[in-house]
Amino acid sequence: MATTRHTSLRNSFCGLSQLALASSFVALLSLIPVLPTFIKAPAAGFFVLAGPGAAILVWVKGMPTYASNALVVLLSVAVNILVSYLATLEGFWHPQIQMLALQIGTVASILMYELSHFGESARNARAAAGHEAIPEDEAAPELTASPEATV
Repeated sequence: MATTRHTSLRNSFCGLSQLALASSFVALLSLIPVLPTFIKAPAAGFFVLAGPGAAILVWVKGMPTYASNALVVLLSVAVNILVSYLATLEGFWHPQIQMLALQIGTVASILMYELSHFGESARNARAAAGHEAIPEDEAAPELTASPEATV
């Protein structure tokens, strides 16, 4: 019995894109100085474990879901370690600025991905539902007035 792997949902806006955006916006709580630590620490931890890895893996197609789920945490931690290491080497240790830069990079990556694949999810859903694919040339028919219509 052959098993099928569903990887089309992993690359849609409902999967890794939402995880990356949610972790970026939740991590904004960690940058507010008046909030207590028991709120800021989980917010930053969620971003460190999920944000950059999801933003990277959204660009990878054809990877099974179980592999991408494991790689999200691995890549996120690796990116955060790399940024911290490079900041320490350069003598630029400002964790708030680094966290904000990583959040901006994560959101920018997701926006670039979604803009470059605009409408792809809708086309895939229509094709999966069995609807006939409409070529892009015929998607918007031209409206021209015939001579008989102008009386």
